[in-house]
Amino acid sequence: MTIESAFVLCQHEHLGSGALIGKLIYEATTIDPLLIFGGARQLHEADLMYTVETRVTLENPRCVVVAVLAPFESAPFEQHQPANGGPASTFADIAFLLGYLQGRLPKSHVFVIGDDPESGFWIDPQIRAISPRDPDWRLKLSEGLKEAGVDVDRGRVLDTGG
Repeated sequence: MTIESAFVLCQHEHLGSGALIGKLIYEATTIDPLLIFGGARQLHEADLMYTVETRVTLENPRCVVVAVLAPFESAPFEQHQPANGGPASTFADIAFLLGYLQGRLPKSHVFVIGDDPESGFWIDPQIRAISPRDPDWRLKLSEGLKEAGVDVDRGRVLDTGG
């Protein structure tokens, strides 16, 4: 089993936090992060579905998923208030994809950055949840990635500030 990629799911207002996770994965591992935010993505729909279908299986998972449901306070480009005074986006646009991925991957391959009471989003209790307020979040995520079969450079984890 070779892990090839990481899907990083986040809302538009948490884009800075999603980028921070993507940066850590890019710099400290050998896998490629794929950022999916607020319905937008780095791939066309057909390419995304092909990537998901070929890498998301219980028998031979070839990816990990990190869902950002609560932001890091220190992340760049973070919008802690909705833009233009409008309503904050809901989790509806990533809810389906996260649920689909949760159901098709081993629990060890799915991570949630969030504080349960804030997210208002049900997550399987067996999935590793990491608080964005935890000063050791980088180490906890890297340990989880390592358990999922990802080669992680611990020195690079500590060097990727943010």
